[in-house]
Amino acid sequence: MRNGKVSILGGIIGLVLFMLSGYIFVYIHDFPTGESFRNWLGDEGYELLKIAHAHGNLFSILNILIGILLNRFQLDEKSSRWITVLGLLGLLMPAGIMARVFLGAPAVFILLGEIGIITAFVWLGLAIRGRFD
Repeated sequence: MRNGKVSILGGIIGLVLFMLSGYIFVYIHDFPTGESFRNWLGDEGYELLKIAHAHGNLFSILNILIGILLNRFQLDEKSSRWITVLGLLGLLMPAGIMARVFLGAPAVFILLGEIGIITAFVWLGLAIRGRFD
């Protein structure tokens, strides 16, 4: 199904971006040129960015898993589409943390991402129950 491929592709793109953010944060932490940037962020901002990096990678892998399961179980188009959208919406959680640190964005994006990824997995679990060979 097409939506499984979308989830896998979205997960891979998210994984690459959040992995790169981790390398940037290591650079900021370990090199003297990053010291002024880290001072600007403060300890709380830097810790939030580490949390965003870790959750971004996790949620990206979860989207890849969603895509694999959607392809395996061949759900109806409506469920498959909504699970895909909600799973990818989950990436708003770590992106929202980064937006909050850098742009002062409201926490609503973080909350929407959390609701999205949880709802995607609840829906997926209900949709595939009883379908195991």
